Amino acid sequence: SMSSADEGESSDDNMDESDDGDTGGVNDRMMKEVRNLGKALMLGIAFAANSGGLATLTGCIPNEILMGTPSISEPLNYRRWMGLAFPVSVAALMVSWAVIYLKYLRGSAMKGMKMDAWRREQREFLSRAGSMSRDEVAVAFVAALQVTLLFVRPLIGHWFQGPDGQRFIYDEALAILCALLLFLIPSVVKPGGAVLQWHDVQEHFDFGLILLIGGGYAIARGFKESGLNISLAHNLHKHFLPKRFFTKIFVVLVISTVFTQVFSSVAASAILLPAFDSVALDALTNPFLYLLPATIGCSFGFVLPAAAAPNIVVMNRSEDFAWPLRHMDFIQTGVVVAGCMLGLATVLVAVLCDQVFSASQPFPEWACEAFDRHGTHPGRRGGG
Repeated sequence: SMSSADEGESSDDNMDESDDGDTGGVNDRMMKEVRNLGKALMLGIAFAANSGGLATLTGCIPNEILMGTPSISEPLNYRRWMGLAFPVSVAALMVSWAVIYLKYLRGSAMKGMKMDAWRREQREFLSRAGSMSRDEVAVAFVAALQVTLLFVRPLIGHWFQGPDGQRFIYDEALAILCALLLFLIPSVVKPGGAVLQWHDVQEHFDFGLILLIGGGYAIARGFKESGLNISLAHNLHKHFLPKRFFTKIFVVLVISTVFTQVFSSVAASAILLPAFDSVALDALTNPFLYLLPATIGCSFGFVLPAAAAPNIVVMNRSEDFAWPLRHMDFIQTGVVVAGCMLGLATVLVAVLCDQVFSASQPFPEWACEAFDRHGTHPGRRGGG
């Protein structure tokens, strides 16, 4: 009887140990699911910011540098750029979502996340945010007005021209006009003041961003003034760029994407855009054929944290969490996203670049006039 009692106690102990092992395994799986969800959300924010910024001319610094390129400033506008970049932006967003989901969330039951917890967090956030004030409605209205004006400016621009055909309204003027409105609209939250006040701008606006964009312009101008763009353009045209339209767009995308991972999107665009601008003149080719895919490739900074500003912000912010992002998280996910986007973007840019900007057409007249206005070039001009 004693032996049978001992056997019963040992079997109970074994069952307890088995239950503890099962509970530990479940907890480990739940913790892994929570960790993967956190990484998926942080990578998703970074990749979505890179993808979304591509869609508009004011969305990221490479697009701003493109706007400052003299040879294409005349035919380039907000609406035409979105006709090309918005489908690429949507494709990048969907590819990023698919890759992140397959790597981090596929097969996850998310048992560690209860819907009650999600709803409680949502209610707490909404209670802290409160209802929209009149100031917030005014800011939303001004933002919508700015986007609308940027879209319709090409349609109404001829109403604001001088007797000799010179334009009086540019995208920059419309953006400044909308910003000034915020200084004029009375505030309800701050009685006696405007919705936006100068001391708020001084306190919260990142003036370093202006210096960063201006630095890109300065580097681009330095490339032209020193003649380095001519040498780089000649070597790119001679050794790296094929003659076929489709292949040429693919190679430009690859070059700009690789440069972005190594030097960051700002440095890559400041170096490559003046060079490809000179390539177009050296080869007497439509500048859009090189500059548009090069600018889009500079937004594919998915691979390394230092490749794009959103990556750096998300990487630094993740240090405050239990499981911070590592370089390998960006590399393992970003290489797949960038590789897929090189293929998709080649097709989209090849089709839309020709439809929206007529990039396959010969060296255009407006490019000749732009180059004549902003300086001569020692390349082959005879056939222009």
